[in-house]
Amino acid sequence: MIKRLSIAPLLMWLIQKLASLLHDRQQLTLLLRQITRTRLTAKTEAGIIEGTLKIAEMQVHEIMIPRAKMIVVHHESPLKKFLPQLIKSAHSRFPVVNAEDRVVGILLAKDLLPYLQQTKSALNLDKLMRPPIYIPESKRLNVLLEEFRLGRIHMAIVLDEHGLTAGLVTIEDVLEKIVGQIEDEHDRHKTSPNPPITQIPFNRNSYKVKADTSLQDFNDYFATSLKHDSQETIGGLVLDRLQRMPKKGDMIVMANMQFRVGKINTRRLEELIVRKQKK
Repeated sequence: MIKRLSIAPLLMWLIQKLASLLHDRQQLTLLLRQITRTRLTAKTEAGIIEGTLKIAEMQVHEIMIPRAKMIVVHHESPLKKFLPQLIKSAHSRFPVVNAEDRVVGILLAKDLLPYLQQTKSALNLDKLMRPPIYIPESKRLNVLLEEFRLGRIHMAIVLDEHGLTAGLVTIEDVLEKIVGQIEDEHDRHKTSPNPPITQIPFNRNSYKVKADTSLQDFNDYFATSLKHDSQETIGGLVLDRLQRMPKKGDMIVMANMQFRVGKINTRRLEELIVRKQKK
């Protein structure tokens, strides 16, 4: 009987040799899958190793939360104004922005607790907030993860080429690219009424996909590798392939998958019907 390999020595070897293996990543991934099929190691273990290899080729801009979706605290806002939003979000850390929309600090939710029962003491954010960590959009995720680990950092602010806030990234965001979705007690109680991708009932091979779903999310969901130099969403990629304004029922095939235009609003693509084709 073949003994299953332990993940610990494999990961140790992987971390030491990662830089020299990058040019052979595809071959190594295929080898890992073969090892899994022959039951030398568990599928979960092989997946973690694949994820570790994957982040060495990914950059921060690919996983960051963009500025438009960041939940921030405005430096001059009173506690009673921003507290409800902080409670609703259930996050533990919040960027503090000034009048120029620049992140000047990070506020930890736990640091606010002493002020919640006080009625006379004014909140002084300058004394509470921690200094932010700034990183460029181009930083590779494996480098960032090591910086997070060594510096005991949980959040970094991403700057674009002009030094402006492009978004933020957390250590959880990076780890999820290695081990998959990490749920906490708040995630388990969240239900998304409008998920970007939903399977059509009674049809295992067909899905409704929102046109603004990012290519990264689409690829992660369907295990595909669709890419485009200028398009970031699956809807944008379909429009690029159509080379014209879409009509309901328009159809194209990519990556062995059939894409049919579902919903259109004022000539704007809103939803696709995606069907996996038999190989």
